[in-house]
Amino acid sequence: MAQGSQYEKIDKLKDQIIKIQNAGKLGVRNLTMCRKVLGYGVYVPYSANVAPKGAVIFFYYEIENIFTNKSKDKYSVSFSQDAILTNSEGVELLSKPKIIKMNYNSNKPMLNLYATFELNLASAKPGDYIYKLALYDELRGSKITAEFPFTIK
Repeated sequence: MAQGSQYEKIDKLKDQIIKIQNAGKLGVRNLTMCRKVLGYGVYVPYSANVAPKGAVIFFYYEIENIFTNKSKDKYSVSFSQDAILTNSEGVELLSKPKIIKMNYNSNKPMLNLYATFELNLASAKPGDYIYKLALYDELRGSKITAEFPFTIK
């Protein structure tokens, strides 16, 4: 089998994956509070949804079914994210609209995406909080929200 035909088969499989993802609903998977994030699926989570006062925490999640636009041999992905922190009563303590913006354009598709948000708890009082995110698929025009309740002790 010639090398060229092997690469053609791989590219066809990638295009099939994109068709499946583009037909699926936008989603957030594995929203996790972490001590450290090293890469896609590689992170050090907290053992419970509890962080010590003064800690720096990271919220990690994987993006499901982001829309990929294919035009000739170019692939495009575009998303943004809002980050909101509330206390347990729902009072908004932090609001960061479009804190994450990503536009990807390449001759190769991006099949696995993740995002992180760093939160410094240096001035946060002990108590119960909720991290909320809104993920926007800019090319499809869709939005999904997710929440992560946690405690500072």
